[in-house]
Amino acid sequence: MTDNALAILKKRFADSRDEILLSTLDGEDFTYGQIYANAKKLADDWRGQGVLKGDTVAFVLPNCPGYLSAYLACAIGGFVANPVVFELLDESINYILDLAQPKLVVRDAPGLDATLPVPDDFSFDAEPDKAFVNIFSSGTTGNPKGICHSFGSIIGNAGSFARLSGMNEKTRLYHVLPMAYMAGFQNTLICPLLAGGRIVLGPGFSPASAIDFWRRPIEQKVNFLILTPSVASALSRLNRDPDIAEKIADIEQVQTTAGQLTSGIRQQFLETFGKPLQDCYGVTELGGPFTTQSAKDARDEDNVGRVIPEMEISVLSSTASEGELWIKTPFVMLGYLTKQGLEPPVLSDGFMATGDVAEFKGGKLAITGRTKDMIIKGGINVAPIAIENTISKIADVKDVAVIGVKHEFWGEIIVACIQPQSMDNANALKLSVQNHCAKNLAAIHRPDHIAIVEVFPRALNGKIQKHVLRQEIGAKLKAG
Repeated sequence: MTDNALAILKKRFADSRDEILLSTLDGEDFTYGQIYANAKKLADDWRGQGVLKGDTVAFVLPNCPGYLSAYLACAIGGFVANPVVFELLDESINYILDLAQPKLVVRDAPGLDATLPVPDDFSFDAEPDKAFVNIFSSGTTGNPKGICHSFGSIIGNAGSFARLSGMNEKTRLYHVLPMAYMAGFQNTLICPLLAGGRIVLGPGFSPASAIDFWRRPIEQKVNFLILTPSVASALSRLNRDPDIAEKIADIEQVQTTAGQLTSGIRQQFLETFGKPLQDCYGVTELGGPFTTQSAKDARDEDNVGRVIPEMEISVLSSTASEGELWIKTPFVMLGYLTKQGLEPPVLSDGFMATGDVAEFKGGKLAITGRTKDMIIKGGINVAPIAIENTISKIADVKDVAVIGVKHEFWGEIIVACIQPQSMDNANALKLSVQNHCAKNLAAIHRPDHIAIVEVFPRALNGKIQKHVLRQEIGAKLKAG
């Protein structure tokens, strides 16, 4: 199924050669052919710097128009793309680079030249079953986790998800997600490209940009948005235009991904903008996005929608994981990146455990919980153990447990539960923890709330019962 990936990509560029693929913030439009020409020049430049087929090229870049060309240059040259989140602390960036061992590190944003001649033939030297991209997310050990996908799995999954979402040549997708993460790469670059659509670049999202968020989508006649739940919530809260629903009537679909979509955010967005948020679920290890809701289901049902046809779904019940979601797909990753090489995924009869608790009825998937200990704040995975390790170094901390508590805006917030050596210095310890985290953790990993706990709830084996903490702390925060 993935062995025709090269033919699919080649045909897309041939068929859409003179159609616009990318619209930049600077007001420039670049066709499929022009983007390919820039990517080919980039691949040739890298070859001139000694990069060979199979070598890794790392991008330490903010979002930029040249990011797409960098990904495509790797497909043209048969290189392995290794995007690195630009905002990470130097320690994490260095860890990723040390693990990936790139032949070349790109730190200057590649430019785009509209005057380059477009070739008559579009060729790609990537091999469908070989490594094409390493996507890093937070790992359960606290270090970023490298997930390696083949060219075939990326193209195969992206094409299938694009069809499920109804993307086509008329799609004009507004891109505001980080391009180094799976959603900003697969959902919002590769999917619309394979569908023959247009990608309209927007600025990185912030509360300040939210005030003027809709101006560019309206001017560019955007008809497809992909947001995170926290971005959708911020847009609803900060909107000041009573006539906005009428102004964005041409937007046909608004998907949300990379985080839990609560009923409150759904309702608030629908009431503010007249648009239902169509939930999308995916797992990076399994190829990225693979479910989405129809607009009707998004109004009436609490699920993440239908699944791409290539996937097999199994919901297993056991004493260890009640109702855990297992998935079998041809788009599964090649493995996790380690110093010793790729560590293949753990499969059972071809199925992989997702760590999510789910129900699957009538061809639609509903996610009801998580068995894994990961916090998802604003669509970004945060590993509790990294924060716990940092806080545990403070002398007056006896024990610590970091949990995620549900939040309407962020999906989850980070709560550090601290057991002091002595309850007498609890208030001073809170301030000490805040200062220590500010100095030693990236902003996205810093606790949003610090709770002092006199005694932790523990299981018979001595392990802290985080599910009990979530209920207790969540109830206290809700009560104010």
